[in-house]
Amino acid sequence: MHVLATSLKRNEKIIAMSVQGSLVFKLSKARVDELVEKRVGARFEPGRGRVMKEWLSVRGDDVPWLELVREAHDNAS
Repeated sequence: MHVLATSLKRNEKIIAMSVQGSLVFKLSKARVDELVEKRVGARFEPGRGRVMKEWLSVRGDDVPWLELVREAHDNAS
């Protein structure tokens, strides 16, 4: 059986997801600001002009995705 998952949840809440070739992580606003400043990723924009301040979108082979998913997991309440 082949299962395709597009999101990772903790306590029924999405903490990470795949969107149009990018990985998107739920982090604190301060952490997203820090990672955007370091050019690790960008704030996630699910629609034109709508910016999610606590979601970081990353793309590429050199992304620390394991670190980010662990952080998103620990950040979830």
